[in-house]
Order: sequence, then C-alpha cells, then structure tokens
Amino acid sequence: VYLMPSDLGPGDSIAVAECMVRTAKAVLNRREVVNDRERKDLTTSTPWSSLDVSLPRVVSMVLFHSLAGGKKYTGLGNDYYARIEMSDLVHLNRIVVVGEIEKSPSNLEFSVAENAGLAGAPAGSAPEYPQQDSQLNMVRIVLPLRAGSAR
Repeated sequence: VYLMPSDLGPGDSIAVAECMVRTAKAVLNRREVVNDRERKDLTTSTPWSSLDVSLPRVVSMVLFHSLAGGKKYTGLGNDYYARIEMSDLVHLNRIVVVGEIEKSPSNLEFSVAENAGLAGAPAGSAPEYPQQDSQLNMVRIVLPLRAGSAR
C-alpha cells in the first residue's frame, strides 16, 4: 500500500517515492508501533469492532476483507459483498486505487412541496425523510500492471 502524504486536487500528480509504503494487512488492521523503550519492534493492531460506524473503515473492510485477515480478523463473513471484494486483484498484476472524492458524481435528493400531505395526514404536512448524517463518495480504479514496468 502506498499512502499519500496529502490530498490530490484536479490535475495534481504525486511520485510514488513520496508515499509511505506499508503492507495492506498493516494498514487494514491499523497496525502501529507500540511506544516501548525496551522493545522497539513491538507492534499492535486495532481490533475490528462490529460497532464501528466509520464509513471509510467499513468500506475498506468490505473491499479488502481477505487482505485484512478475513473472518479471523473481523469475526464476520463477507459473502454478501463478495462481488465487490478486491483482495484477489492485487495478486493478479493489478493496481487497485481506492480513494475518497469530495463531490458525488451524481446525487439523488427528495423535494416535497409543503402542501403535499400523505393520505390520512393533516393537511399541509409533508412526509419526513430520514436525514443522512454523512455521505461518503469513494472511487475504485483497477489498472493493469506489466511485469518489469518502471511506470
């Protein structure tokens, strides 16, 4: 995994040499070095929590469940989302780019007139739609990688 040091804007580029290199499992399991004066090589992973509601964390786990350690790490199967699992692509000479974008390429919004009441509802009332507290727009790009390619 190549972790970018900053966000990219439209038309920006970044050299791979500027990125921090880590293993996919270390990133997905949030493996960090433990501050221990006696053992400099000691690391720990953040356990998976089924109560985690961080959308980027959940999406990363759905997309790369196998690379994270699968059921051993999460305690959960990924059968329902197997069609979007991307772990196997990294073993097939593919570059998998995953990122967040600020604006959604499309957006669906409901607009209800104030006097458009529901049957049986008081006149002038409008149906209430649940508010979406957060929105996450992620992109996945899969590119072929040629063996021996320097680019």
